[in-house]
Amino acid sequence: MTEETSNESVAYVALGCNLGDRERHLCAAFAALRALRGVRDVELSRVYETDPVGPGEQRPYLNAVARVRTDLSPRALLDRLLAIERSEGRERGAERNAPRTLDLDLLLYGECEIDEPGLVVPHPRIAQRPFVLEPLCDLAPDLVFPGAAAPVSALAAAIRDPAAVRVRETRPGEVSMAIAAVSISPVGVGTSVSKYVAAALEVVRAQSRVRYRLDPMFTTLEGELGDIYALVRAMQEAVFAAGAERVGTVLKIDDRRDRAVRMEDKVSAVVKLLGD
Repeated sequence: MTEETSNESVAYVALGCNLGDRERHLCAAFAALRALRGVRDVELSRVYETDPVGPGEQRPYLNAVARVRTDLSPRALLDRLLAIERSEGRERGAERNAPRTLDLDLLLYGECEIDEPGLVVPHPRIAQRPFVLEPLCDLAPDLVFPGAAAPVSALAAAIRDPAAVRVRETRPGEVSMAIAAVSISPVGVGTSVSKYVAAALEVVRAQSRVRYRLDPMFTTLEGELGDIYALVRAMQEAVFAAGAERVGTVLKIDDRRDRAVRMEDKVSAVVKLLGD
């Protein structure tokens, strides 16, 4: 079956991590996917905690799958996934299945079958990985991808192990709320920075997921932590696109879980953080 339109393809991306703050890494990755140009309609599976498969003693993983619509080529989409990995501190090495802060794998891209250096689609080990099949089944149980002998639901049922792949209650985006103060300063661009500031603020004003307040020295942001990270990245990219050679960024985060607290009640706390 196909899920492509005339101008777009449906792609599936596996997300996984077992180092650091796992929920925060997944939250940031999900938000970064939603913020990518050329990507829309990002939908996430449930999150699963899974037993590690790899060398040495490792923490359990958190795994999920995202479905996206994209007009990016498979290679371009993969490049952006790898950039998101790096932004979360991932350094890919020669050792397979090593612990990682974030792992983003391009599983499927429409009906494409690709075998190129660094890019194999469908991912060659989908059918052997319950931690991929279970979340994929959440999104597309009836999907028969190229080379598969049965729908995703049947593949998942054949190797299902509820003790090793366990459903989590929380999803990225429901994990952590935060208020942040961000200051972005172009470096090496001469004395006038007004056009760079304007480019960054245009990004802030064009989005609706993160609340913002503009102050003389910094911009205060309030929202889900992953959305804040994605917005700051988009602001940085806009400043680079405007011609900046380098961008210095100061980001102070005040994590909170009380969704009822309003931004105005937290500004003084952010000001104090900036003074630390």
